[in-house]
Amino acid sequence: MKKLVLIPTLIAVLGLAACETVPYKDRAALYQKQVSDKYVGQSVDNVVLDLGPPSSTYPLTDGREMLQFETKKDGYYPRTSGYVSVGTGWGGGWHRGNYGGIGIGIPFPMEYPDGYNSNEAKCVKRFIVNKQKLVESFAFEGKGCF
Repeated sequence: MKKLVLIPTLIAVLGLAACETVPYKDRAALYQKQVSDKYVGQSVDNVVLDLGPPSSTYPLTDGREMLQFETKKDGYYPRTSGYVSVGTGWGGGWHRGNYGGIGIGIPFPMEYPDGYNSNEAKCVKRFIVNKQKLVESFAFEGKGCF
């Protein structure tokens, strides 16, 4: 009987562990480090060869230059009005001291019949390039970068 309780509990714990995500702040820091490690100290030619021509450039007063690359990602997803959970469970009564229960549910979205929502994610990448055409720094903004 204990095996019947242990199996659904194990499935529920594993299911919750699979839902864990890396916080945005940590993902942003990792992305900043990865891009900086790849380009800072390198020729600006490497940036242009990888990302294509910049969206815009700006000469700085000290002779350096700022290169800006802008991208947009469009995504569509069904509009939902909420979720309905369907599941099974096991439980007992007060007979012979057994009580309690465990259930597992699976959520299903209830879709609007009239279409989809648009989700646009923008990314702006900026590189500062010195007079020797080497990348000095990298910065980004937007949630569409990674």
